[in-house]
Amino acid sequence: MIAAQDGSEIQDTQLQDAQRKIEALETQQLALEQLTLCAGDVFESITGKAWMPQSRQSLVNRKAQTASIIDARDFLKARKVNETLVHLPKGTPVLFSGHQNTTDIDKITEILDRIAKKTPDMYLVTTGNRKGGDLIAGQWAKTKKIAVLSFGITGNGKRAPFDRNRQIFKEISPVLTVVFGTGGIQKHIKELASENGLKSYQGENC
Repeated sequence: MIAAQDGSEIQDTQLQDAQRKIEALETQQLALEQLTLCAGDVFESITGKAWMPQSRQSLVNRKAQTASIIDARDFLKARKVNETLVHLPKGTPVLFSGHQNTTDIDKITEILDRIAKKTPDMYLVTTGNRKGGDLIAGQWAKTKKIAVLSFGITGNGKRAPFDRNRQIFKEISPVLTVVFGTGGIQKHIKELASENGLKSYQGENC
């Protein structure tokens, strides 16, 4: 619609109407995000477990921003940047990957406490497993009020987990990794950490 803008009053009115609809949808999105946060609190109070979002989703708490006059091109550009930044936690990314059978809560807590003490601005990136080590690490982060970026598998096939691992290192650039378990996914993360010259904490060997 912006590309078709010819400067006429009709086109300008249509563009303003479209912009208002987008702003209304974003307000609705904010309301849904707040409902999600509330539902997560209810889930935790009933089950005693932290609710974790689905793959590549984030728990976001933000305020809607509006302006009475704004250029449509600037609005869409700012909207794109805002949507990227609001879902990316601030600070130093620490990657955690635990096998779904990992249950050593004390060891995971000990290691993450140690890292958090050395890296107070850390946020946690997990491989998105809703069981085992990733779940334990996510619960730890919530109790510490540390942001979590759940980076689950989005594709299909045997290569999908490994493609996801490479994407984490490419897009997020973690400063160090914590690995629990000896599965193929965890071994691959250790290899990528070594290739990138990163320190990798390995479960019981930490």
